[in-house]
Amino acid sequence: MKTNESETNITQVVDALLDDLSAMVENPTTSAKDFFEKIVNTTEALFSPNYVAILAKGPAEGNLFVQGSRSLSGQAAILEMNSESYFSKHLDDESKPQTTVFKTKSIKNVVARIQVENATWGGLVASFDESVNVEALTPVIDAIREITSQFIASRIQSQTSEFLQKFLRFTLNSHSSLEPKQVAHHLANDARLILNCERLSVFQVTRYRSNLLAVSSVSAIENRSVLAKRMIRLVNLACRLRKPFFSDQPPAEKSLHDALTTYQESSGFPVAIGIPLIKQSKRAKASPSFVGYMLAESDENINRFEFSRGLQFAAPHMGLALSNSLLHSSIPLRRFLTALAKVRDVSNLPGLLALAAIVFVGFWCLFVLKTDLQVRINGELRPKIERTVFAPADGFVENVFVDHGDSVTKDQVLLELSSPQLSLEMKQLAGEKIKFEKIRETKKIALNQAATGNLGDQQTLGKLASEISELDQELASLEDRKKFLQEQIDELVIHSPIDGRVTTWQVKRNILKKPVRWGDGLANIAFEDGEWKLNFKVPEYRIGYLLDARETSDKPLEIEFFFESNPTQKLKTKILEIAQSTELDPEHGPIVTVVCEVPQADFAKRHGARVIADVKCGKKPVAIAWTQELADSIKRKFVW
Repeated sequence: MKTNESETNITQVVDALLDDLSAMVENPTTSAKDFFEKIVNTTEALFSPNYVAILAKGPAEGNLFVQGSRSLSGQAAILEMNSESYFSKHLDDESKPQTTVFKTKSIKNVVARIQVENATWGGLVASFDESVNVEALTPVIDAIREITSQFIASRIQSQTSEFLQKFLRFTLNSHSSLEPKQVAHHLANDARLILNCERLSVFQVTRYRSNLLAVSSVSAIENRSVLAKRMIRLVNLACRLRKPFFSDQPPAEKSLHDALTTYQESSGFPVAIGIPLIKQSKRAKASPSFVGYMLAESDENINRFEFSRGLQFAAPHMGLALSNSLLHSSIPLRRFLTALAKVRDVSNLPGLLALAAIVFVGFWCLFVLKTDLQVRINGELRPKIERTVFAPADGFVENVFVDHGDSVTKDQVLLELSSPQLSLEMKQLAGEKIKFEKIRETKKIALNQAATGNLGDQQTLGKLASEISELDQELASLEDRKKFLQEQIDELVIHSPIDGRVTTWQVKRNILKKPVRWGDGLANIAFEDGEWKLNFKVPEYRIGYLLDARETSDKPLEIEFFFESNPTQKLKTKILEIAQSTELDPEHGPIVTVVCEVPQADFAKRHGARVIADVKCGKKPVAIAWTQELADSIKRKFVW
């Protein structure tokens, strides 16, 4: 008897629920949010499921998102995050009945496919413990599914006119241009009205990297702002994972979840939805490719039904329009071909022929006509005879007797150095010599006494004589060392190796009373009354042009040069020698020295004068000759 009463109560509750839902369908003021919340709340109270939700179909095949949900077991996040793989196969399988029961582990799941005009819009899903008899609930779920489909159909019909106007404007603007940024601007502004969200951003996706193209209601994007950087980082992570995301369903991936949380703290919108924009392939087996990404933001009052419906219509057009614009923008010489296509409007044949002639002449001049390939090198004017004096040992410069510009003669004293180390060694050597001399004198006295005394014997005399001989050798060795040290000390007085003039700038100021190390250059002496030469330091990556030109020519290479101090006077000369080895220059890196003769011309010869020269290295097409320096720079930076 009690069982019959319980069944009667359940039947009454179900009938009341269906009546309430039917009344909400007939009431045009009922919102989708109220309707879906009524289903979720009543289903929870009636059947006590572990989880219940209304799912809406997304733009891409198999994508779902939650319109409304309720969970008693705390598994809502897991189910909603896995809704794509968990429920979509049951919603899309037309071979199964509209209400399906399937089991996963210890849970029974009910999936009711909601159809509107023979198209699957989404579904009602619920999860129960294994002990629950869910088959008995199927008729009730079927009734709820049928009323839900009626509700969706009635709302679509009532809003068709307004939606069609928005969608018509959206489609016209989306395909009215082929410039990616302009297309993205139309998509962001018009799709925002269709989806009824507060802000919409459109991104271009290239190999899992996104580029922010447009934001609704914004004419110029500041990509360096903190908000834009966080938005781009969020979309980059979503593109790498190739997934949509929803702020009310925390993503399973921690990096994506953290990026979404950080961005929402800056944006101020509690609802953020990211949807991939996909280009469908014409080939049946080819998988769709990502061309862009859409980020929709709104407050908590967003109408999920309108958003879902608008998304189904808008997303395919957005992906197609963006894909077409990106494909068009990637065409080589696009701007030139566009301008060439406008020539069709020219009615006279002479105009077309003139344009064709200009293009032909330009191509011929750049790639057929040849000109001299000139390689620019830098150098300086120097006497042929010049010497540099170096520090012979570590020490200090005590005296400098010459300065810049002074004339000197061969063997003239230039500098005096002092070496504390050599002085110390000399003192130590003198002390050792005195010690050995005293020991030798003592040994000699002992030898004389042993030879004249009664105690003398041959063994003692021989030992003393041997020790005196060793001391003589030590003293001789010390004398040799003293001579060697004295020669080194004498070398601290530096003489001029040639007649000439001091060319080192401010010698006294630079080195007087300062420490120097062995091998440091101290001063340069140049014989300026003799012959001169041009020394060029050619970077190693450019010496190949000169070597090739020398191999193909039976005459010395001619160059035209000018002094930086007088660029209007152009002079010509010939290359005498190209070094066979590469040197490491601290300023220019690896260089090859090229020596040229100085022409017999009237110009002031100044030691170290900077020279710029152009070397003719054969004939090359005009385009190559004009761009060889740019090509070398690109090779060094990106190829080598």
